[in-house]
Amino acid sequence: MSKNHPLRQWRIKNKIILSELAKMAGTTASSISRVERGIQDPSLALMVRIVQATNKEITLHHFFLDWAENDSAA
Repeated sequence: MSKNHPLRQWRIKNKIILSELAKMAGTTASSISRVERGIQDPSLALMVRIVQATNKEITLHHFFLDWAENDSAA
């Protein structure tokens, strides 16, 4: 079972839906969704806008964590 992206964890904790965060970050809900699912690597500009939209609760560091790695050992 894979872990949730820190951005998704932050959204759930703060009860913010995709479209709200997207508006705050100046992007689309589908773009945020792709970032959270690990399908799209955000541009530096988008990462900065997300950091600003989350009042720095999400930092640039969060985008470089290996959050999608499985918990189970082989």
